[in-house]
Amino acid sequence: ASNGVDGIAQYRQGLHDLVITDVFMPEKSGLETIPDLKDEFPQIKIIAMTAWDAQDELDVLAMTKESGADDVLSKPFKASVVTGKIRALLG
Repeated sequence: ASNGVDGIAQYRQGLHDLVITDVFMPEKSGLETIPDLKDEFPQIKIIAMTAWDAQDELDVLAMTKESGADDVLSKPFKASVVTGKIRALLG
């Protein structure tokens, strides 16, 4: 999905085990999408990702955890990091 609105609609159709979302997207950001998904589907596991530099004043990764993300990724990242986080969340 290219944005949070489409992502939520696609999740409703397929009810997947995990959502990986970007934090900054058009129409509906990840910071808006994450709590909406968690409210409607409390069992959902969500990984949020961003290229926002954690050294900046605004700690976007911490904000995504506060909004309900189960884990976070800072871009760029290696595939092995993603698969490790997925395994940890889904068992």
